[in-house]
This record gives sequence, structure tokens and C-alpha cells, in this order.
Amino acid sequence: MRLRGGKADYLAIDVTAADAPERIGAKAREVFGGFDTWVNDAAVALYARLDETGIDEQRRVFDVGYFAMVAASLYAARELTARGGGAIVNIGSILSDRSVPVQGAYSAMKHAVQGFTEAFRMELEADGKPVSVTLVKPAAIDTPIPNMPVTAWTSPPACPRSSMTPTWWRRRSASPPRIRSVT
Repeated sequence: MRLRGGKADYLAIDVTAADAPERIGAKAREVFGGFDTWVNDAAVALYARLDETGIDEQRRVFDVGYFAMVAASLYAARELTARGGGAIVNIGSILSDRSVPVQGAYSAMKHAVQGFTEAFRMELEADGKPVSVTLVKPAAIDTPIPNMPVTAWTSPPACPRSSMTPTWWRRRSASPPRIRSVT
């Protein structure tokens, strides 16, 4: 990255910690002098039927993917407004619009991300705040995430090649076991 004139840094943090947005912002100020764009992309993938998923597991999906995003968005909007403007980008999913079996909790969380993002964008605009709020909804991306957790499936879940149709899911298994991974 530095070879092309860019600069990157990192901060290992639990995004669900109450002070996580402030600590991330402080790191950005320390290393870069601040920020003009804030991207929320944390999520927990949970591959399990809803009737086989505990409330605590579903709560973790929402704590990481929704509530941490809300706290970070609210913080970023305050900071960006004080700086004169900027952008917040929330990462949703095609599952923000269409739920699929075996990813019901994740789909529900991404629906919530979409609802928050739309409402927050309209509220900031109505208040004349100089902050844009965007939702990006990528399709399935072939990453190692499904290969990370221990699974009883004969093969790990894979991203569908064209679309997530019920036919694709039926080929997997009638009742696949739970698979968890954190991104």
C-alpha cells in the first residue's frame, strides 16, 4: 500500500465494546489526523436453521452486525458534522432484501441494517447535516469465511455461482448443522 502512496493501519478491537467507536476515531486521528469516510463492515456469519439457533447466538449476530453499526454510525455522524462533512458507508448484503434458509438470523440482521441506514440517511438530510449515508449490498463473495469454522457438513458452504435459489440450498442438506464465523 505504501508503495503506491497509500497508508494503512489497524486496531484490533471488539466492535461491541461501548467505547469502540471513540477508540477507532482516536486511532484515525492519531495516525491520519482524522477521517472523512467511515465504513461499517463487521458481522458474524451464522449458518443454522432458525429453529436450531439459540437466542444468545442470534443476539450475537445482532450485537456485532447491527448494534455496533448503529453506535459507530451515530458517533461518525457527530464527528463528521463537526469536521464539516463526510460519508458513512454501511455494508449490507443482498440478504438485506431477500432472506434465505440457513442464514435467517444473518438475513434478519442485514434487513435491520438496511432499515437503520435508510432512516438515518433521511434524518441527517432533513436536518441539513453534511453527511452522506450509503448502504452497499454486495452479493455472495467467495472468501475463506465458510471454511474457517468447524463443521459437520461433508463440505463447507460455498457461495452460489449465480443466485441463492432454494434449489441451491436444497442441494446442501435437509438440515445442516450450525456453522459460525466472525468477520
